[in-house]
Amino acid sequence: KLILLDSLLQETMYTSMSSITETILCFLIMLEPRVAGRFEDCVATGQVVSDVFCLPANYRKDVPPPTSGPLNVFFKLPVTEISEIDDKKSQITIRLAYKIRWPEHRMVLNDSSDWSEGEINVRPDMIEHFWSPDIIIHDLVRFTKPEVLNEVAALEIIRDHSINYKVRSDITIVCKGMLFLQYPMDSHSCFFKLSSYGYDEEKMKLSGKFSYDSSNQRTLSFNVEFKELALDRRHWAGATKNYSVYGMEIVFTRSLTPFILSVYLPTGMFVIMSWVSFFIPADIVQARIVLLITLCLVLINMFNSTTSNIPVASSVTALEIWFLACIFLVFLSLVEYAFILKETVRRKKRGRRKSSTLPLIKKDKQKNSHVLKVQRSQSMNVLPQFEMNYRSSFNHNQDISVKLDNRSRIIFPILFSCFNAGYWIYFLVFTLS
Repeated sequence: KLILLDSLLQETMYTSMSSITETILCFLIMLEPRVAGRFEDCVATGQVVSDVFCLPANYRKDVPPPTSGPLNVFFKLPVTEISEIDDKKSQITIRLAYKIRWPEHRMVLNDSSDWSEGEINVRPDMIEHFWSPDIIIHDLVRFTKPEVLNEVAALEIIRDHSINYKVRSDITIVCKGMLFLQYPMDSHSCFFKLSSYGYDEEKMKLSGKFSYDSSNQRTLSFNVEFKELALDRRHWAGATKNYSVYGMEIVFTRSLTPFILSVYLPTGMFVIMSWVSFFIPADIVQARIVLLITLCLVLINMFNSTTSNIPVASSVTALEIWFLACIFLVFLSLVEYAFILKETVRRKKRGRRKSSTLPLIKKDKQKNSHVLKVQRSQSMNVLPQFEMNYRSSFNHNQDISVKLDNRSRIIFPILFSCFNAGYWIYFLVFTLS
């Protein structure tokens, strides 16, 4: 009995399942002409009619599409190039194709259209009839769209009832927090962020992807790199609500090679040229003075012309530190020679004071010849002593200048080498890391 009962139940279940399947198939077959007829009904009463889609009479463009969860908005941002980096204004201009896609299930599609590619292009101005996300670009300065005959844009209707709008654009944004203390070895991060203005993250979720082809990039004075936004930057905290954010991080590092060739090498050579003065004898005053003063004036002129193009910084920059150090070292060479000249003049004055003790020999015709002979004999005894004192003071001056120049030939290169080691280690190793 149990076996018979089990077989009867299995047969009944199989019969009921097959009947349900047949019922569903029949229902779908009955719906097929109604789906085709739905577009025809929309054409008769719809607001906007196209060969591809139709917006029904009850469509409201001020209301977002109804969804069970947050509305998913997808961005595709293929970056063509970084057009300009204005470090003085802390602005960056990006050239890209701004593409945005969102679902719109309220529109009625024409199934008889050619959906072989999954999407159909329509006139871009028809975007005005649809609801569109209220997307804002943070820290936006300008959003320009190029035009030839018409606006360079496209509107695609996707087979899955979604809209894809894309436009060619040049976007200029402000890069906040740009610091130039390490100029010209500075590196900056700029954030390109998109979010909704009125719909929080519970109503709208932003996502997407970006791409960057460096082969299309024009020559810049920066090395550019694109990164994904960090997780803590994918949410924007408003006054009372949190908003979903999508975007990318743009890291640009200034190229140091032009500054090495135009600033660091010439100024370093000028400092080394100032050491040539240590090999010029101290008594050749014009040669040493002209060399050192000329080098000092050239460095000051380069400092003024170069620093006039430096972006505004809150304190002294790395380039200014280099210039000031070079000017200071050349100035020290000038101070060293001024000290030598001062010692020489002081020794000469001391020698003149000693020479003032020499008896004056005057020929007095009224005095007898005996007196003249006595005075001449006294003067002849004093003259050798004065000459020895003058020569000894002159030799002493030469000894001081030679010793000071010999020491400067060692001290100044050591000072410049120590400064170079500390400068490049600090700004290239510790600061950048």
